[in-house]
Amino acid sequence: MRKKQALQGNRGHAGSISAAFWGKDVVKSLAEDNSDIVECDIHKTEIMKIKNNLNQAQKIANIGSLEYDVETDKGFWSDQLFRIFGLNPQKDLFPDYQMYLSCLHQDDRLAFEKQFNRLLKEKDSVDLVCRMIRQDGEERYIHHRADYFADEDGSPKIIATIQDITEKRRMEEKLYENERKIGQIYENLDVGIYSADLLEKKVLHFSKGVEGIFGYTAEEFIADFDLWNNVIHPDDVQVVEEERARLLSGNASGINIGLFINPVRLDGLMITVFLTLMIKVSLSGLMDL
Repeated sequence: MRKKQALQGNRGHAGSISAAFWGKDVVKSLAEDNSDIVECDIHKTEIMKIKNNLNQAQKIANIGSLEYDVETDKGFWSDQLFRIFGLNPQKDLFPDYQMYLSCLHQDDRLAFEKQFNRLLKEKDSVDLVCRMIRQDGEERYIHHRADYFADEDGSPKIIATIQDITEKRRMEEKLYENERKIGQIYENLDVGIYSADLLEKKVLHFSKGVEGIFGYTAEEFIADFDLWNNVIHPDDVQVVEEERARLLSGNASGINIGLFINPVRLDGLMITVFLTLMIKVSLSGLMDL
């Protein structure tokens, strides 16, 4: 009986040793697995943080992005790109080429298709501004920038950014219209307005008003810088030269000078005009009058 108990005890002891041995490996394996899980969770958190920051940055800049798989005809859009097209972001929607094309203004689709085909052929990049029609019918301007690349197995892909530039475009159009209106007023004034580069001695522009004052056409003044001196009364030449010298030093003033008008037009009549001279430095550093 004692012998049997002893044997049972030994077996129990041996079993305990074996259990302790395998338990240690299991614990070690579980610890390693848990470490991998924790590391994986950290990476997922970092990736999610980067993705959220990117989405926020795109939203602020009103720029969307996409990756287009040419072979499968699937587009992977960022959340902001959906918003630019007036759609709610959808994780399970992969717009194809025709869906993207249908969002563009009908008059701009042909130009887009030409650029798209050129991109696939030349495997380079394209840059295009066109109009798009949102789901609510609003027309907006977008700027495309797309680049071709092939992944590891050679499958063709296109990476693109699309920025909504509607406000910028409308501002440019409004500025252009204002400049056009100012130009119309400028050309129809009864006063003569001109611009000249004093350092290069080159007339840049004369308004049509100079024809009625000087008897010379604007084209004649532009073609011949010294023609200006010919219409100045001899008694006023020195005054004008002094004013020009002062302008070159950075000072501006208005002076009354007598001008001798073309005698064919005004019978040599001397009139008095008020001449306002203003100096400015152009972007190139040249002084313009």
